[in-house]
Amino acid sequence: MKNNFEQQLRKDILKRNIFLSVLLVIVFFCSSLLGILSYEYHQIISFTQETSKKIDEVSSGIDGYLTAISNYEAKLFLASQENKRIKYTNFYNEHGTSLSTDLDIVNVDFEEVFSTNNQTVKSLLFDYLKTVCQSVDFKENPMIVRIFHDLDGTSFLLQVKPIRQAGKIIGYGVVSLSSDELQPLIQHSATHYVVMDQFNNCLLTSSEQFVEGSLDKFAEAYRHVPRISVKNGQLVFAKKQLLANGLELFTYNNAVSVMLLFIVILILVGILSMVLLVESFRISKTIAKRNAKSVNQLVKETELIVHGYQMKINMDTGDEFEYLATQINKMINILNRMHHNTLLLEKEKRQMEKLLLDAQFRPHFLYNTLETMRVTCFDNPKVTEALILSLNRILRYSVDDGLTDVILEDDLEVLEEFMYINSVRYQKFSYVVDVEESLLMQVYPKLFLLPLVENALKYGMQSREDLEITIKGYVKGDKAYFDVCDNGAICNEEAKERIYQQINGSGTLHGISNIIRRLQMMDKQPELVILREHHQNIFRIIVKNGGI
Repeated sequence: MKNNFEQQLRKDILKRNIFLSVLLVIVFFCSSLLGILSYEYHQIISFTQETSKKIDEVSSGIDGYLTAISNYEAKLFLASQENKRIKYTNFYNEHGTSLSTDLDIVNVDFEEVFSTNNQTVKSLLFDYLKTVCQSVDFKENPMIVRIFHDLDGTSFLLQVKPIRQAGKIIGYGVVSLSSDELQPLIQHSATHYVVMDQFNNCLLTSSEQFVEGSLDKFAEAYRHVPRISVKNGQLVFAKKQLLANGLELFTYNNAVSVMLLFIVILILVGILSMVLLVESFRISKTIAKRNAKSVNQLVKETELIVHGYQMKINMDTGDEFEYLATQINKMINILNRMHHNTLLLEKEKRQMEKLLLDAQFRPHFLYNTLETMRVTCFDNPKVTEALILSLNRILRYSVDDGLTDVILEDDLEVLEEFMYINSVRYQKFSYVVDVEESLLMQVYPKLFLLPLVENALKYGMQSREDLEITIKGYVKGDKAYFDVCDNGAICNEEAKERIYQQINGSGTLHGISNIIRRLQMMDKQPELVILREHHQNIFRIIVKNGGI
């Protein structure tokens, strides 16, 4: 048995270590590769999102301004009913972007009617616009976006919108934005980019490698690049993003060398694997040899206990197994004692808890009520009679041992009797009860809200005579909420901490901790939250909704 155990132990340790080594190799390799890929891809995604957002904001702002002037201002201008100076002022105040843009208004013959830039020769631009506008159906395209290159090689973003009068096009509003104005919006990054229109005309680019031809077209070699690929021995990430008004953003990023990445990871994995395997052989041999003797003796001793020949383990090996045997013997003794006492203690504990949880009212309430009756019996006998009836009902309800869990509607009626008695004693005191109808027929511990009301009365009356207490009950999702609110002095953090410690402690059950324990015994999963909102202290009990 000794040899079998020792050999088997060595084999098990070796198998597990080899398995863990292989698993670690795979995890390390995959996590390293995925980590690098994720980081590089995150970089290009972040750059794309940020750049797209900025360009879309500019294009959308121009679009909104063109729509506004096309509907009203440009019509007046074409009809010579608007002063040119006023139009200049309105454009620079309302054109929807902080960038330097130019506005041109032309008639149907593409003759300039208004321009914010009178220094530029625009014959080439207007000829281009005429060609584009005559080839576009503005019923399907309410606005067109094009990229225009002037003779200096400068690129412009053109947004053109027809101006209609009685359904007929009477002119065009054109906003042009230079690529030099857009360039500063794009952050400096290792990610390359190209902003182009649907006809592959480039507006912005970070590198001339993406542009070909005299017309600055987007290079054919990059038009169908996959998101992740290998090019010239390097990982390459690419992404195309549609922008507002038909523009398109192409982003491109060169990652690390694939060969270098694999070599580094494989070297690290190989070193780690060799270390783990050597250590596995050494540890398995040492542990198996040392523990075989002690394990065999421990097995024999436990078999004797199982068969009833002895009551404890006898070992004198001077190692951890001797300590283990001692602890097992202690556990056996403790379990034997607990076996005789557990049921009795549990029964007594439950009886004592029930007695403690059934204690509802404090003696000072009865004293104060009787004192109030003594005062009112001379001045207002009817009030005294009402007080007697209310007190009688409260006492009967409280001491009735048959009512431990009650319908909420009955409980609230008794609680209102309690607050009525206090409203007679404190003339400026007022109260409101507002509970959803769906909760009224559900079952809860008897007078479970009373300690919260008593707490609000006790500390609220210390700060103001016109105390108001509001009891709310409502349902959200699968939870029922009960709020006891008062407009008394702020419940400070020290008081809150004391209440939470009382709930979580294991001392005598009374007051608010009584509420939580009783709800726990009903499996209501209670939670107490103390907060201050709208100049009120709110003691909120959240419980599982449902149950009749």
